Amino acid sequence: MYETGAYGKPKLVAVEWTVTDTGQTEAPTLFGKDLDNTVIPGFYTLHAWIYLHAWIYKPNPTGLFEPWNPTVKCP
Repeated sequence: MYETGAYGKPKLVAVEWTVTDTGQTEAPTLFGKDLDNTVIPGFYTLHAWIYLHAWIYKPNPTGLFEPWNPTVKCP
C-alpha cells in the first residue's frame, strides 16, 4: 500500500494480503491474525475480499495489523 509522498511520488507504507471471500465459515489466518472482511466503501467492488494489513513501513498508532492508519494521507 502506498501514500503520496514528496513531489507526488508514491511511498510504500504497508503490505496487504487479500483472499476472495467465498463464504468461508472461518476467516483465514496469517501470522496468528484473522483476516478482516470489513467493507471498504468504494474499494474492491468486483469481489468481496478478506484482507490483512501490516503497517511495516509507516507506524500505525492504532496497531501493526489494524485495517486503517490515521496518519496515512490518501489523495
